[in-house]
Amino acid sequence: MISRKAAAIGGSVLLLASVGLYYGLSRPEAPSAALPPPAPRPAIAAVPKGATAVVTFDLKELRASPLAAPYLAGERTIEGLGRIRDACGFDPLTMVNELVLAVPEAFDAEFGMAATGTFGDGPVVDCATKVIGSRGGRPVSSSVGSFRTVRDVESPSSGEIAVRPGGPLLFGGGGYLRAMIDAVDGSLAALEGGDPHLALRTELAGHDTITVTIVLSKKQREVVAQELAAAGGAAPAPIGAVASAAAGLSLQGNTAKLRVVVACDDPGSAASLLALAEEAKRNAAASKPALLLGAEPLLARLSVETRGPRLIASVDASVEEIETIIDRAMKVRALLEAQRAMPAPDAPTASASAPAAPSAAPTASARPR
Repeated sequence: MISRKAAAIGGSVLLLASVGLYYGLSRPEAPSAALPPPAPRPAIAAVPKGATAVVTFDLKELRASPLAAPYLAGERTIEGLGRIRDACGFDPLTMVNELVLAVPEAFDAEFGMAATGTFGDGPVVDCATKVIGSRGGRPVSSSVGSFRTVRDVESPSSGEIAVRPGGPLLFGGGGYLRAMIDAVDGSLAALEGGDPHLALRTELAGHDTITVTIVLSKKQREVVAQELAAAGGAAPAPIGAVASAAAGLSLQGNTAKLRVVVACDDPGSAASLLALAEEAKRNAAASKPALLLGAEPLLARLSVETRGPRLIASVDASVEEIETIIDRAMKVRALLEAQRAMPAPDAPTASASAPAAPSAAPTASARPR
């Protein structure tokens, strides 16, 4: 199983490799490919059928967003290599236009990633080899289907990179990476026209800067039902009727648009879930955190409704409104961290001058008025 640290390293390797590829293909002396690359396909085409969760990022829109751009700016580093700009000559994140994260139900991997762009195998493999070698690993390259792969044989849990001319560029664990390769090459079913992930995404039109879809299998829903039963009824029953869910966020211009779609087994379950959502909305709007962050107007505009077996929630917000909430949240967090860092006050010691503790609680007539 890929560790989370390895996943972060793998993501950096993937981005660094894409930059190495771009740099290599941009040199005048770079030879042209003997065969034209395959027609570009969306990164989600690399996701095998049966995924539990699929997350897509439109990095072009994120870089153009007044809200997201500041978080993507600045210098990034790779452990063991230092600043990415120093290693590559420029920032690799600017060269990736679409990124997909897929969480499989099966396989021994936590997730797989795919990135789109103008990719070719040679410079990518060379760059990934350099990164693995700089960490003291032993890189090995091989061919799998139409892809070339590179992995560290000294650290099998660190993941593996695969790339082919025209892309996509893939990263994941051995078994799932090969499933992604087969999905791109057509020898394994990928997400296709009736797949619940794609069906949910059609309901997120206009909300696709970042999209998340979750589809629970029968086995996973049985586990959820068992956990609800083990909770002794503490968890609301309608949640057990949720079959899938999706969330989409648009960050175009000065407006952020959020839409959430929850698919239930039947309209009755959706109606019950709506009642829970409305109650949660009222409680959140009256909560101290909402008042402190100034989020009451945002919650007041939150629309929640049902359409047959689906629950749909949506809200729009200005960039200035979200920035204000984020700024307040960061200040509150800094204040709480400062309070936790303060040394605990010394316990008071008894002294002759200290007043004696009362032997009984004061009566009503003795309490201050």
